[in-house]
Amino acid sequence: MYEKLNIRFANPKDMENVFYLSNDEIVRANSINTEKIAWENHVEWFLNRINRADEPFYIVEDENGNFVGQVRFDKKDEPIISISITKDFRGKGLASKIIKLCSEKSKYGKIFACVKKGNTSSYKSFVKAGYKLVSENVDYYKLQYGGVYIIAEMSANHCGDINLAKEIITYIETTRESSNLYGRYDND
Repeated sequence: MYEKLNIRFANPKDMENVFYLSNDEIVRANSINTEKIAWENHVEWFLNRINRADEPFYIVEDENGNFVGQVRFDKKDEPIISISITKDFRGKGLASKIIKLCSEKSKYGKIFACVKKGNTSSYKSFVKAGYKLVSENVDYYKLQYGGVYIIAEMSANHCGDINLAKEIITYIETTRESSNLYGRYDND
């Protein structure tokens, strides 16, 4: 079930679906800003947001064209992914697949996700999609996709040695843990 997902860029026709999804009780509870969003504010934000070519905003649909959810990349200092799935499609194992597909489609070399502590299903979905925990604070986990892991895999694949890839990744993870390579993450 749900083998085929259509991922496309958001357009003005998606404004209403994104509005209702963004104001969904579970989505609001797991967002940084938990306040309901007014329609007027949403319209202004949405029309501005869909025109940012360097920050992909994807709409996900099933094979019948039903709205499954949205995935956005917001880039200030670093690309940060956010995902929301409609209640009809939650709990079906789609989140990790959607996260992975959109992360690859985005063409960013390194992507971060900030997941509220207590949002276990989202955390597990990001990990299943290949994200690694890099830090945490009182409220959030910060996960990373890409970066050194992809470089290690590409280097080893170039010479055709999968064991070398595993050794490189293990070395990087060990070095990162012992030297605190990523530093401390503080919520802005």
